[in-house]
Amino acid sequence: MTADKPMLSCAMTHDHDSSMDSLINGLPNNYKNKDGFLNRNSPHACAGESLPKSSNDHLPRDHVPGIRSSSAVDTLTFERWCAFLAVAVLRTRTSFSAFFFATMHLPRSHLTSTSPAFPLPAPHVGIFERMPPGLSAIRRRKWHFRRALHVVVMALNFWWSGSSSISMELLGRIPSPSQKSIYRRIASLMLADGPSKDFSVLKSGRRFPQLFARLSELSGAVTKLGIGSGPYERIYPGHDVPLENSLYQELEPYKSLDASRLKVVGSGHWDATQFLSPNLCMAYRYPDCLLYDRTPAIWEFPNKMDPESEVLQLAKLWDARGLLFIHDVDLQKERKFELVRVFNCLKNSSCDRQIGDRRGRNAVEGKVAGPSSYLPTGPCLLDLVVDAKSETLSIVCTDRRDFYH
Repeated sequence: MTADKPMLSCAMTHDHDSSMDSLINGLPNNYKNKDGFLNRNSPHACAGESLPKSSNDHLPRDHVPGIRSSSAVDTLTFERWCAFLAVAVLRTRTSFSAFFFATMHLPRSHLTSTSPAFPLPAPHVGIFERMPPGLSAIRRRKWHFRRALHVVVMALNFWWSGSSSISMELLGRIPSPSQKSIYRRIASLMLADGPSKDFSVLKSGRRFPQLFARLSELSGAVTKLGIGSGPYERIYPGHDVPLENSLYQELEPYKSLDASRLKVVGSGHWDATQFLSPNLCMAYRYPDCLLYDRTPAIWEFPNKMDPESEVLQLAKLWDARGLLFIHDVDLQKERKFELVRVFNCLKNSSCDRQIGDRRGRNAVEGKVAGPSSYLPTGPCLLDLVVDAKSETLSIVCTDRRDFYH
């Protein structure tokens, strides 16, 4: 699919006249005269181009010489596109086609345009008159290219004016030097982008979904490139970027409880009493000694709990390692704030760490005097000065593997 060429559904042959006639045959009968020529007075006619009826009209579409047909695609060349562009625009019967028709036979004014750019005057006057007989193929291609250039220039004028009419007097003036440079720029872009070989174009019709599907894809690509695609404005409307975290699990490290992914190591039977000071030993052996009488605020403990079925799977996981203990207190009714919510923290693609949110219990426990009070805080580490010749700095930390609370 070629993005920057109009997509035509008509049959196209190698002969210019019969190909142009296939376009004209798609117009209502009142736009053609009795001899099969395009009516010059028709508001949708390409004035000055008398075209005979095609000798191939009686043939089925699949048997017209020079056409490579498929279920959804026809072929076209840049030269044919230039030749068909004006008639194709007139066939649309839109406000732009009416505007374009009014500009086809503008007389050249003796006044020179004072604008550096828009509105752009017609680049060539009389280009839509009847071609002189005996023109060579090169001259005919040049003539068709100038017609296509006129269509593009008028399309830019129509866009600049906000899809409204422009004074024909302005469009008939002599182009200024800067406007002539704009013509040369447009022509160079058309020539640079025009493929030298045949290219495929989609057929179209009221009930042909291929055109709508491909245009939707093209519109999405153009929008992503930052080019405005709104039908009523000439500004970039922006492009919604969907949030997609499924490609990298690290983007969502914390998830609700899933006992099947938890990795719990050890049985919790190691007794650390002999390594603790008296203050720490009391808190280690009898944790309730740290409690004091207060009820934490609602924001000091987790209020959302996981489904009972998932909590049951967690209890079985703990029980299999001898870590499950049954309280003789109904915490749900008497001390709901002490309930701990366990959730998953990503470890790798196959398993997660176990994290316990025990803010409620922490809120009713007193402080314990221990060696941690002598640990430096983060800002203190920034003030350390080490003599690399005679000193070294080491930081040693330890923790229970795969468990945090």
